[in-house]
Amino acid sequence: MPQKALDNNATGINISLLGNRSDEFSSLMHIHKDMQILVGSSGILEVVHNSKKHNLRVGDVIIIKRRTPHISRAILPFTSTISITIGAKYLFSPTFENISESLALALTESDKEFIYLRREDKTTEEIVSVITKMHEESIKKEKNHPLFIDGYMKILLGTLYRHEVIPNPLDNCDPLSIKKLYQAFEYIDNNYSHEISLEEIATTLGMNREYFCRLFKKTINMTFVDYTNLTRTNRAVELLISSQLSMAEISENLGFSSISYFSRVLKNITNKTPASFQKLKIFDK
Repeated sequence: MPQKALDNNATGINISLLGNRSDEFSSLMHIHKDMQILVGSSGILEVVHNSKKHNLRVGDVIIIKRRTPHISRAILPFTSTISITIGAKYLFSPTFENISESLALALTESDKEFIYLRREDKTTEEIVSVITKMHEESIKKEKNHPLFIDGYMKILLGTLYRHEVIPNPLDNCDPLSIKKLYQAFEYIDNNYSHEISLEEIATTLGMNREYFCRLFKKTINMTFVDYTNLTRTNRAVELLISSQLSMAEISENLGFSSISYFSRVLKNITNKTPASFQKLKIFDK
């Protein structure tokens, strides 16, 4: 799926215009690294998710969670689609300026995989209006256009959260407790490739084991072990898709005790097997 990137700034937002001819759209099953929002601009784009077909018309919106396998293909000539990809970390800005990708993923884990919004809905009109303005700014590139894109992005997220199209990840967590545990999240992110004991990390934070476990689970609704495994599987998916490493090598490099345990954890978290990820093509790098 050739993509002409029109804006890719440091905020984690990428705005692209997808295709002009039907043969420019891929019919291969693929995934994207970040959450993707599609807006129909012309023609009709068919998007297939879990064997269900959705026709993206002009003014319709489709939201696809990161790493959700899908197929997209134009079914009319001269089909074009505005695409915005949003990194998980950006969903928390500016509340958490230094939030890690793993923590961002943990707090957005319950998001729906696929959302289809029809153009007849008032909320869809609001979303399309903001995205269209972002797209125009990315094309014209007038003075201070990154500031305008950043501002429109905040309005877009506010609209999505206000109308509960996607959940606000901060609604179900305590920011103060998260900041207390920042050192723990950083420690896990930097040491997940080997076994990390509860005593080791609790001591690092100057807490006893029981208090650390309670605070950790209460803060992100996920246990220390679950978070560590999420961090490992996040990296595992990247390696399965983009590297030539075997499953055994990936499992060993990421600190899993065995291939069977690695496969079980990956299946529990992503609902997919390691082999199924190896067959996918990723378009967003």
